[in-house]
Amino acid sequence: ATKEKLNLSTIRISGIDGPGIFVRLAQELEKRHRNIVKISHDSDGERFSLRLVAEGLTEEEKVRISEILRETSGLEEILIV
Repeated sequence: ATKEKLNLSTIRISGIDGPGIFVRLAQELEKRHRNIVKISHDSDGERFSLRLVAEGLTEEEKVRISEILRETSGLEEILIV
């Protein structure tokens, strides 16, 4: 089984920690009726790193979510594959 056959996408974001970042990402996935299947989060109180795996994202959805996240203050890394 490959990531492509399972239709899974990895979303990785990091930057300055603050309220609402995960909620914004989760809302964008919910709008598209996409399921989060795994979450990994690290934080030192000032900076954070979040990795999650979602099912069924199209290439267009990946681009749009990336654009929306770029509007979020404090994010320094956004990678969706």
